Amino acid sequence: MGKAARKETPPTVPLVVHVRARGAYHRRPMNYFRARQAVKAIAEFTELVDRYWQALPSDERGFFWGPPRQESAESWPLRQGIQWALPRVSMYTHELGVDTTFLSGSHALGFRRISGLAAITEDEQDTHISRPHIVDLLTRCQAAAVHEKHRAFLRLVIPVYWLVDIPALLIRWPFLVLRAAGLPQEWENTAAGRLIKVLELLALVGIGALFGLQLDAVGKILGR
Repeated sequence: MGKAARKETPPTVPLVVHVRARGAYHRRPMNYFRARQAVKAIAEFTELVDRYWQALPSDERGFFWGPPRQESAESWPLRQGIQWALPRVSMYTHELGVDTTFLSGSHALGFRRISGLAAITEDEQDTHISRPHIVDLLTRCQAAAVHEKHRAFLRLVIPVYWLVDIPALLIRWPFLVLRAAGLPQEWENTAAGRLIKVLELLALVGIGALFGLQLDAVGKILGR
């Protein structure tokens, strides 16, 4: 009797936890125009997801157990549109520093990491990531993009920021060229990359000082 009762006991209720993968995401400042593109892309993606969910057939299965979810003739093209837009949106969320990772599973069966964006078109019974979880994630992505757009706009129009941004761009310029040539992005943040940046900064200061001395000499000559 005890064994039969244990067999009829339903599986452990899965848990879903939103986590930040340590060291996986580092916010990378965007310029104003790229931040505008991120805001537009994430807003269009969110609208596409909402249309996809509305086009799905009504689901009466319950959240955890039942047959696989079905697609409709209206939802299938929208599903493909989500897959088409997903790489671009994932790129923006990575740059914005928004982690899209969820831990899904149970203490009895173990947990697995699942991308909340990739789970949009998956069956909730397989991922155990509900729509409210995904809506919250998309809201965080939109908020991060809007904040980054405001930050970038201020740095674009306030001249005092130029004293930092222009030298920083000059120092990073060799790394941008090398990245386009195939150098891994992570190499910029290594000890060697930081050392090169320090040497470039010292070179810029030296060039600025030398240029200032030359202007001073020219001014003295013209003042005679």
